[in-house]
Amino acid sequence: MGCDIEMYAEVNKNDKWELVKDGQFEYCVYDGRNYDLFALLADVRNKNNIKPIVECRYLPDDCCEYVRDAFYNDCNIHSINWYTLDELFKYKKEIEFISDCFWNNICKLLNYVKEDEKNIRIIFGFGN
Repeated sequence: MGCDIEMYAEVNKNDKWELVKDGQFEYCVYDGRNYDLFALLADVRNKNNIKPIVECRYLPDDCCEYVRDAFYNDCNIHSINWYTLDELFKYKKEIEFISDCFWNNICKLLNYVKEDEKNIRIIFGFGN
């Protein structure tokens, strides 16, 4: 049985986090299955003893209602974590080495939203 990632992007506008949308749907940041990336981001499926960037921080208190509902309504989601893009940029080499696809998607997100890196974040969890 595999493990999948469920990921959302938010942007902080006027001190309020909002879902990043692509038209009427949420913006798809990443939906691949790369266990080394999962290990780096959240210590999930970590068979190669990769040191995670941070320990899981769970759902942020100030996330938007859409993201909160998505995670609270799915009892199979685990290891919820989040990063701002400026945090991820500090680990560019490690992330790019493990998954250039994920890294390219992070760069596309930054270009799509056109905000400062610290005002964009990804929130994600995993389901088996």
